[in-house]
Amino acid sequence: MSPFAPALASLPAMRKTKPPPNPDLPAIPTRDAVRTPLFWLLYEHHKAFAESWRGHRVKWPTVCAWAAAHGVSDQQGNAIQPGTAKKVWARVCAVKAQEKADREARQRPAHVRSPAINQAPTVATPVVNPPNRSQPAPAQGMASAEERVAALNAYIRQRSGRS
Repeated sequence: MSPFAPALASLPAMRKTKPPPNPDLPAIPTRDAVRTPLFWLLYEHHKAFAESWRGHRVKWPTVCAWAAAHGVSDQQGNAIQPGTAKKVWARVCAVKAQEKADREARQRPAHVRSPAINQAPTVATPVVNPPNRSQPAPAQGMASAEERVAALNAYIRQRSGRS
């Protein structure tokens, strides 16, 4: 046993350990240098923002002012512009939608999922019957298909004011 063991045991851990992943929770994308702090702020609070903005026009200058008040800026340290915030929100919504689709696909039973990519799809070939000359003519009062289409086109032109 090391002579430093009692002293090391009393020290707090130097780093936090991550809990094992929970398959019931959506996987959060790892934070990287590609995504901005605004992306992660909107991502983490997506549900709250989406619920509060539902049915209302988003005032992006107000969102930018709120982000600036909370210390969020772009990668160069400048204030967030309204157009940028709107685009970032669209990206966050796209990521959330993809995560939802992936989660639902994993929850679907295997027999409901789409077939494998390398499996050739089955294609039904239509059966074309040759015209039968012994078929009776259309009943009286029934117009042929061409006459019905012509009448429909005339009606459409009349309704649109083109005739």
